[in-house]
Amino acid sequence: MIAVLGIDAAWASGNASGVALIRKLATSDWEYVAAAPSCASFIELTEGHPVNWEAVPRAGAIEPNDLLNAINGAWPDLDVRIVAVDIPVGIHRVRAKRFCDHAIDAIFRRAWAGTLPPTEDLPGPVSDQLMCNLRRAGYPLATCDNVQTDYQAEGRKTIEVYPHPAIVRLLNLKRRLPYKDGKRSRYWPKADTTTRRHNIATSFNTLHAGLTTPIHGIPDDYKPTQKYAQGPNSLKKFEDTLDALVCAWVGACYFDSLAECFGDRNAAIWVPFPNNVDPNAAAAA
Repeated sequence: MIAVLGIDAAWASGNASGVALIRKLATSDWEYVAAAPSCASFIELTEGHPVNWEAVPRAGAIEPNDLLNAINGAWPDLDVRIVAVDIPVGIHRVRAKRFCDHAIDAIFRRAWAGTLPPTEDLPGPVSDQLMCNLRRAGYPLATCDNVQTDYQAEGRKTIEVYPHPAIVRLLNLKRRLPYKDGKRSRYWPKADTTTRRHNIATSFNTLHAGLTTPIHGIPDDYKPTQKYAQGPNSLKKFEDTLDALVCAWVGACYFDSLAECFGDRNAAIWVPFPNNVDPNAAAAA
């Protein structure tokens, strides 16, 4: 059974990375398998330990082989074909803004969904190590110059995802969804803390509802109740998990040839087509 692994990769090793896994059904639909706010909690989930949403997610480096081995142990019938990561990666080292970043900005900046410029330090070594480990695990990077259809047979790929443009297209928005927990005060500068947390939770619910259309069976775990909305960054774990699910969804679109490439032969950011329909295929029909 074909599967896609989504990773909301932290740019610094001191932060946690959300992880999500979905699989393709015989009906060609996609179904939720598992998700967690960190690599450690995802691996624990594969071992039968439910996610503790009241705990602070444990940070740590992303080890693709550890995640893939855990998946194989828990769901041996799954074949992870696509690993979709939310972090700048490339055939060569990423040290500054790339062609793919500018290509995304040209289309999505007007929706406030432009890219963040990578630097020597961030994500720097984290990005290098992750892509190196993914290549060693058998998941080379898909760019606009090396796109192949062999992933639908035996091949495997890593793709880069940027959630903001993907969510704009998922929800058909004119402006990016205000769901980043750390930007609450920038989104609503005149609102009090309680209102800001409520607004973020509402955005999470909107994103959760949007994802349940292309991915069946997503539980309500990522719709935070008021008891979780306490203290600074208290909702970050939900944000990271939802971002990982967005990554997995884009990976599914890529597998189904429903995502377009922004980039060149060195690096590419993949974004689902508007309304999840390939305009070329629609025109041909």
